[in-house]
Amino acid sequence: MSFESNRKNYHDQKQPSLPHTQEAQARLEDFLTTNTQEPKDSDEKTYEQGSRRNNINDLIWQLHHALSENIPSSDFFSLFNKINGEIADLPKSPEKKQSLKFLRELTSLLKEKKDVPKKRQATKQTPIVTYRERGTTPKPFLKEIKTTAQSEPIPEREEGRLFSAIWEKIQQTQQASRLDTAQFDDLISPDEINDDKSRLEQFGFQDKNKVYATAFETYIFDMINNQDWLGPEVQALPSSEFDDQKNGVDILLEINTPLAEEPLHICIDLTFGQTTLEKKIKRILKSLKDGNLGNVKYFHSPQTETREINKEHILHVVAGTQKTQLFELLKDWQTNTAGANQKEFKILLLDQIMLQIIKQRDFLLKAPEAISSLDPSTRLKMLTILGEFSRQFAQIQNNINNKNGINIQDLPELRATNILTRQLHELFDIPLEDTNIQLAV
Repeated sequence: MSFESNRKNYHDQKQPSLPHTQEAQARLEDFLTTNTQEPKDSDEKTYEQGSRRNNINDLIWQLHHALSENIPSSDFFSLFNKINGEIADLPKSPEKKQSLKFLRELTSLLKEKKDVPKKRQATKQTPIVTYRERGTTPKPFLKEIKTTAQSEPIPEREEGRLFSAIWEKIQQTQQASRLDTAQFDDLISPDEINDDKSRLEQFGFQDKNKVYATAFETYIFDMINNQDWLGPEVQALPSSEFDDQKNGVDILLEINTPLAEEPLHICIDLTFGQTTLEKKIKRILKSLKDGNLGNVKYFHSPQTETREINKEHILHVVAGTQKTQLFELLKDWQTNTAGANQKEFKILLLDQIMLQIIKQRDFLLKAPEAISSLDPSTRLKMLTILGEFSRQFAQIQNNINNKNGINIQDLPELRATNILTRQLHELFDIPLEDTNIQLAV
């Protein structure tokens, strides 16, 4: 099932129509009429100019048709973002500049007083920590959520064909993404390394969830390191099977920016299961209360040529998508297709991480139980590290969004397509449409 299909399932209920539709159609018609130009063979420059205009018009005509069909707002803005991105990728020209300016004006008109999807009601709220700010009433920091979102099952035959086709690719990527702990025998005893290995669970190809998890990890590793997904400042480091199973470290990111005195590190616990998200977030918050952002036992950075045992103060977050969307991503990976699925998930991955950076710092700032149980110097150090993460990662997120033609106002529509993103926002009691979450300093 594609992202488009998931979006349609989410919006099966009757959606409010877009505001100012007739005015928008009229503007589109004026633009198309004004900018239509027949290419002339006798004048090469005029011919190229006319061809560019007509290529742009073909894209913009799709918006006019979509408005005529009165499609749901989420579907329209998904199409709008796709077309805006395609025009943004065209070579620089006056026609391109004029078209992008027109699209900005059009989206401002259509998003005026726009209705947004209502957030699903959570079940009984069981707070981990409550806090009171001056002039407010107590409210839960973290809500208990109920898994209600369902997705269509993937036919087993299709799963079998896909994993048979990409299994060799997964194994090749794993050679780079999986860290060999034997190389640490000069830092800890070989007996301890062997003891760690004996504690690992063994999985086979018949374990479908483990196959999906392995494919997800290797896919993200490949996209970050070989497709420059998160920009040149971010690299995925190899992680050990021990840290994967025992510390929830599926992907370990190293961020090198000119503003940072030393590299920052984020470990990501990837998930495609809707029932495990809450448990993983609670485990991370408990770790914060114990004075630890996150850690890995075996750390190796090929970029800085450093190796460490029990490296601490590594930011720990959870990220992912539902299995049906992961299946579509893996199909694109098999065919080396860089389509809309990859672009949308990359933006959501950044959004999920940034949300958790903010809420982890919010937790340490506002939750009295966490504050009272921590040594003041430890808490200050954690807050400083989280503040540095927020500054550096926000810049990376802005760069990637701009490169992909994503405006911050587009995020609510995109968030609605991803079940894990919706659950994450529900868990932290943050509306999907909230694009102005600010850190309290």
